[in-house]
This record gives sequence, C-alpha cells and structure tokens, in this order.
Amino acid sequence: MRPLTIVQRDRLTSRLFMLCAAGCVFTVAAPTLFPCPALEKKKQRQLNEQQALATHDNFYAKRTPVPGRPSGTVVTSE
Repeated sequence: MRPLTIVQRDRLTSRLFMLCAAGCVFTVAAPTLFPCPALEKKKQRQLNEQQALATHDNFYAKRTPVPGRPSGTVVTSE
C-alpha cells in the first residue's frame, strides 16, 4: 500500500473532521427532532397523576364533619 499524498491526507482529515462535526450536531439536535417516546409517556403519566390528585383534593375539600356524629362521619356539602 503506498502512502497518501499531502492533498489526499488533507482531504481525508477535512472529511473526517466534517463527519465528526455533523455527528456531534445531530447527536445534540436529535432529542428535539425525534422526541423519546418513553419521556413523552412519563410526562403524560405525571400529568395524569397531578389531575387525579387535584380531583381527589377537590372532592375531600368539599366534605365537612357533621356535628354530633362520630368524627369519622362526614357529609358531602353541595
């Protein structure tokens, strides 16, 4: 195998550098361009949990204790 000329070495070095630079840019931009489905599912699950907690808290915030009954007895105020 014969050695590369200076021009061939420069082209090879330049192309490898450009390939690495393009790969780096793609690696950084990939999450924005192609969102991960697992992260989307996690965000949706967290949103559902927050909504469920808000609904739960609103339901129990409307309940008031009844005077004269044991403390565990409550009536829903409407």
